[in-house]
Amino acid sequence: MGGRRKMLLASGLVLVIVALLSVPTLAECPNACSGNGACMAKDMCNCYKNYEGNDCFDRTCQFGYAHADTPKGDINMDQLRNTPGWILQDSQEFPAGTYEYFSPDAVQNEAHFYMECSNKGLCDRSLGSCTCFDGYEGVACQRAACPNKCSGHGTCESISELGLKAPGTLFGNPDNANPVAYDLWDSKVTYGCTATYKAFVLHVYTTGTYTADTAGVPPENYVRLRLFDYHGESYITEAIPIVNDVTSTIADSNAAAVAAAIKRVPNQTFRNVLCERIGKTNGDLDGYVISARASSKGLSVICQFTENPGRLRKPEVAAYGFKGVLFFENQFYKPVSVVAGTSPNYVITLDRAFSGNSLDGGANIILYAYKVTPPDKAYQYNYVSQCSGRGICDTETGVCDCFKGYTNDNCDTQNILAL
Repeated sequence: MGGRRKMLLASGLVLVIVALLSVPTLAECPNACSGNGACMAKDMCNCYKNYEGNDCFDRTCQFGYAHADTPKGDINMDQLRNTPGWILQDSQEFPAGTYEYFSPDAVQNEAHFYMECSNKGLCDRSLGSCTCFDGYEGVACQRAACPNKCSGHGTCESISELGLKAPGTLFGNPDNANPVAYDLWDSKVTYGCTATYKAFVLHVYTTGTYTADTAGVPPENYVRLRLFDYHGESYITEAIPIVNDVTSTIADSNAAAVAAAIKRVPNQTFRNVLCERIGKTNGDLDGYVISARASSKGLSVICQFTENPGRLRKPEVAAYGFKGVLFFENQFYKPVSVVAGTSPNYVITLDRAFSGNSLDGGANIILYAYKVTPPDKAYQYNYVSQCSGRGICDTETGVCDCFKGYTNDNCDTQNILAL
């Protein structure tokens, strides 16, 4: 009996050992991969997309071209200094490739690999969002920020967009008449402010021939402009003397007179303005394709504000005086149309004598007149929300605090892509 018990005990022990060996085993990955990955062989986690770390607990932030990059050293610890192609691929931290060591044959602009937060920010692993260093912005800190959001007086544009600006509008390369197609690594990375300078054209036509007024004597032939600054305040210039621009020299003097009157507005409201005669070749403003009309008499200039930029209201003719009669046009857009005669005829009431041809300044009497027909909705009340619905109005100051991506005094202009 004793021998039989030993035999049974030994057999039971064998069965228990076999049963234990036949139970399927599971790898024990740290923290069960936090539910963000699959537990693989050797107790290692294979993290799902946008997660990383040994236990897949950390979030991965968005990648962008590195603004500056350096070799990372022996990341894969293979003790090799000449990785094939010099670029390490399939690294968890640098999935788009990176240098372990710089290749002696590296070309210009090559060391800007995709990096987390574009190497210009810190990744918040709990949220997966980048905290950018000062001067950089975007979901991946992928672009340079414009100073003070261009102060609301311009737009924030990439270097590739700036290169395509045509000359003659105070943009682009003044020594090159052609736009520049810039497509290097930082074409969508480097940003700068482009001020939206307002330009206007002033034509004043007369039926007489006038010469310069005597110095010190108030001009008999003059025009006064009502100007508006960025905040909507209005200012009236002093009398601007007008001389028939029959020669380029006289036309230049007309342009200088307009510029001088604008600069003399009090408190340096318009500190700098550039005015040129219409049709001037190789001028700073010849990018504006506008020509004076045939048989022009009087003044034809184009001006552009180079200070106080932004969306300015168009100037108006506030007053004028002539020994003869005149027609003036404040040309921001040029309506050219002929309206057939109607019955009954239009009745036009003027505040002073008027004769002459309003089309070209000729001597014919009232050959052309502009009839402005407002659109149907011009007299309807249109609801306009405070700050265009894209900002918060400070009711104490009346100033809009625009949301990210919008600018202007009423937040109606998109500044950059709001990501």
